[in-house]
Amino acid sequence: MNAAEDLSPVSAYEAERIAEQLRTYRLEDVGNDKWLAHHQVVEKLNIQAHYNVSMNNEEFVTEALILYDKIPALIHDLILTDIWKTRIFPKIPPEAISTEESLRIYFLLYHEVTVLNLLEIVLYKQEACVAAGDPVLDLVDYCSRKMTMLSTWDDVDIENDKSAKEYLDLPDSKRILTLNETLRLQTALQALAIFRYLSDHITHLPLSVMTRILNTNDMVCLAVNVLQRRCWERKRIIKSGGRKEAVLERFDVEKGIWGKVERGEWERLSKLEGQVWLCLYNLLLERECQRKYEYITHNHSVVLQLREHMSQTLLDQLPVLADLYRYLEELSLLNPPTHPALSALSIQQVPEIYDNILRTANFEQLANKVITDMQGGGKTKGTREAVLRSLADTYSLPVLTELLPDDPKCANPDCINRSTHMATQRCSRCKHEWYCSRPCQVKHWKAHKPMCDILSVSKG
Repeated sequence: MNAAEDLSPVSAYEAERIAEQLRTYRLEDVGNDKWLAHHQVVEKLNIQAHYNVSMNNEEFVTEALILYDKIPALIHDLILTDIWKTRIFPKIPPEAISTEESLRIYFLLYHEVTVLNLLEIVLYKQEACVAAGDPVLDLVDYCSRKMTMLSTWDDVDIENDKSAKEYLDLPDSKRILTLNETLRLQTALQALAIFRYLSDHITHLPLSVMTRILNTNDMVCLAVNVLQRRCWERKRIIKSGGRKEAVLERFDVEKGIWGKVERGEWERLSKLEGQVWLCLYNLLLERECQRKYEYITHNHSVVLQLREHMSQTLLDQLPVLADLYRYLEELSLLNPPTHPALSALSIQQVPEIYDNILRTANFEQLANKVITDMQGGGKTKGTREAVLRSLADTYSLPVLTELLPDDPKCANPDCINRSTHMATQRCSRCKHEWYCSRPCQVKHWKAHKPMCDILSVSKG
């Protein structure tokens, strides 16, 4: 066995066995011991899938999920977690989240990120998108909901200006609420990559998927609105040396934090913006999509708004958009009708996972069950700690260190030496994050603490 195999959280054989045994859960199961064990194996598959891609290894995780037809189970898992976070978690009073339970709640909230990370690796391949089957319609609606949220995202500073000491003085429940707001933005931005891969392979998916994207949800207009809102970046005014200075920050989806952009990089195309442009390129220039997408006055005017964003700097960085620019110029000559034409009665396939879960759910009852469980509910402290310790071991795997850059950079996004100096100091609790100095570690502590708590459990 070589060193790379030693680092792998799962072997190819283990990945097949795990994939074969993946199953769907009910809403009332979310958070129990079996579900937490499920989160652990999904996280291991996620880590292994990223490791395989980074090392150019055989992508046996993706192949196993396709072989055993488990991509639909992952989509069901994603929808289930999203419903729990949006319908049940808001009904849990913050004061009910004790210090002991805050770690379990963190895993519940973070599971959506884990599944999205895994799907982002898997759905890059055309055969995986095809293997998703009918549940891909639920995935389309999921992306539509996330993009709707992004297009109307209010400019709330989810990383408030409290000092590290003030942040630590907050109860665990308040930190969990702050974390949830960050994860809402993070998962919505992750959904853009999923939607981009669906648009890449749209002609190989059922016609009902194209209809859902173009007509039912009109995700072309949604993508234009997301592009105009640009919620992955923000400008802030800070005081520096007794004077005010404009600072541009961009959201790092992989780390879930905002990072300062050097002034010379302001015009550089971000990965997230590039994903949206490529979605629009696929949907507007693909011949089958052009035949399916009907223009009326409203969507015609929305799509033409793209022209004002297509600068020469953008075209230099993404030359393929030159074709899109020419298409928009031709589109401007079109005089579309005010209302869509009447069409004959048609039968459309509809998504089932989301509606089926909602149809049988009693959210008040489920929220009360969670609260009762957090207050004791027959679960012994030792049993729960054993479950959480096992989960924390997953985040302490050697492969996580192997996935880091050769020269670690300071984890503090505001560090002025981040791009030029190698970080030499490591968090003494979790041994995960690197810093160039003690002041940088203190400043970043409020963002790092939730993950630090998880990683340090297995060392307790």
